[in-house]
Amino acid sequence: MPNRLLQLCARATKHPQLNERIIPCCAAVTDWDAVLAEAERHGMAPLLHWHLSPLADSCPSQVKMALRLLYLRHRNANAVYAEVLREVTELFVNAGIDALVLKGAALCHTLYPEPGLRPMRDIDLLVRKEQGRQAQDLLIAAGFVESKSPRPDDHFHLPSLHRKERDVPVCIELHTGLFPDCPPYYTQIAFDELLVRSRQFDLNGVTASSLGDEDMLWHVFEHGLHMPLTYEPYKLISAADIITLVEMRLEALDWGRLAKIAPTLAAALPLLHQLSPWQKEVLEKFGWQPGTPFADAGEPFTGWPHLRLAEQRDRSLPAIVRATFAPPQWWCRMYYGISSWRELLACRLVRHPAHIWWWARLYSSFTVSGDDAATATGRMSKWKAVAAKLWRRAG
Repeated sequence: MPNRLLQLCARATKHPQLNERIIPCCAAVTDWDAVLAEAERHGMAPLLHWHLSPLADSCPSQVKMALRLLYLRHRNANAVYAEVLREVTELFVNAGIDALVLKGAALCHTLYPEPGLRPMRDIDLLVRKEQGRQAQDLLIAAGFVESKSPRPDDHFHLPSLHRKERDVPVCIELHTGLFPDCPPYYTQIAFDELLVRSRQFDLNGVTASSLGDEDMLWHVFEHGLHMPLTYEPYKLISAADIITLVEMRLEALDWGRLAKIAPTLAAALPLLHQLSPWQKEVLEKFGWQPGTPFADAGEPFTGWPHLRLAEQRDRSLPAIVRATFAPPQWWCRMYYGISSWRELLACRLVRHPAHIWWWARLYSSFTVSGDDAATATGRMSKWKAVAAKLWRRAG
């Protein structure tokens, strides 16, 4: 489970009650090296520096120095990413390709107090599906090298592109859709509709576009906290994106529209209070009454298919079954949009096991003997289409 101090610091906003919780958490830390390592894994080192640096005696001086160095490293990398994003934006404009900047590459410029506070692993761009190959070839011509890692033809983004810029490895992923076509299944919104609501921002004289506020909050939640079970566990930087966006744009956000496109989000937002407490204004706006935090608050899903069976050899069979079919309550409520004990019981008995069965059925289609690849792929596609209809009807 993520360190409690990192959970509290998962935001780019501050309020007095937050420091009252951060200071005793700092005093309780016994292994700062482990905290620093975990902060890097969660993309949280710059925010940890931002929260702790003004607090006297919050941590040993060498820890503050290490956090500052990590912050400076991310700030330098983000400056390079911004230069590359500016170059790519110009290339696309000249070629008549519309693009929307996604996730951290946009948020570090449009939301965070300074770009260096929001680390990123790559630049994610959304383009029209019919312009995807043109955009990919344009970047290859600009010196990017296309990854050879295999991926399905219908995957929602093209092979990643790589280039070194001033000794900083830069990765770009061109998306032709926002989400994969598998559980938990997602609302799909046309590119042109997203473009109409887009937010513009400046990159040293070049105008780039990102998702509008509601679309950004929806996408960050779905991608960060509500992705398929096979994806990596959530990172606290995703929680920081959501908390910061809600608190900074509380009155500007169209909450009615968000309820339509992201119904799971409404049930998930109060649960983030168990990681980092919402400001008073947020609690009052929605009438949330924070209760006792769950003992497993912040724990991710660690069962199959997230971890392959070969990766769980150190677990007993009962432990594997428990992790797979009885995941943490906090995660269950967050992931499935659960707000009552009755819904939680139904989820544990029916909805979540059905979800696991979907993945088991998918993987079995690759291993059935006697079928050639085309037959197996065709059968799998038909089954996925039927399963998708049943899933959406059940939801």
